[in-house]
Amino acid sequence: MTTATACPVLAVKEGLERFARKEMCGRCLPCPAGVLSAIAALERFSQGAGTQRDLELLSRVGELLPQLARCPRGQNAGEQVAKLMAEEGEALRAHLAGRCPAGECASLVKYKVVPEKCTMCDECRRACPQDAILGEPYVAWRGDNRPYQIILELCNGCGACVEACPEGAIEKL
Repeated sequence: MTTATACPVLAVKEGLERFARKEMCGRCLPCPAGVLSAIAALERFSQGAGTQRDLELLSRVGELLPQLARCPRGQNAGEQVAKLMAEEGEALRAHLAGRCPAGECASLVKYKVVPEKCTMCDECRRACPQDAILGEPYVAWRGDNRPYQIILELCNGCGACVEACPEGAIEKL
């Protein structure tokens, strides 16, 4: 049920979404109630908005869905949530703290410009779809050239700036 993503939160979320779209029959109440609640909670985790209450909800879904679902597919969905809770507690705690250890939850990935590497070429600023990068291209005759900066509040974690930077001056926080 999981996918090729390295982030366990995203992997289980994507697996549950696939189950909800293609496999869930809807004949019993535990599947839609449990799976859709788990998807919503995992979405909040992937955006850095997960709470202790979401952890408790996931724990209940992982415990009850395998017991209450009528079919093996629904039981398997619940087992995936239970496995996430049992084996990936560290990743869940990191997401609660606003970090994605795998660096795949875009809302939780933030970047910074390393001033020593920045040549002020302006490629990162032009590539940023959020206008989250401040700076001006290098001008030789000016003495007040400053390295570029990323405004974290505006950054959506897309990584376009990293791909555009020819110097490799942008790193994950």
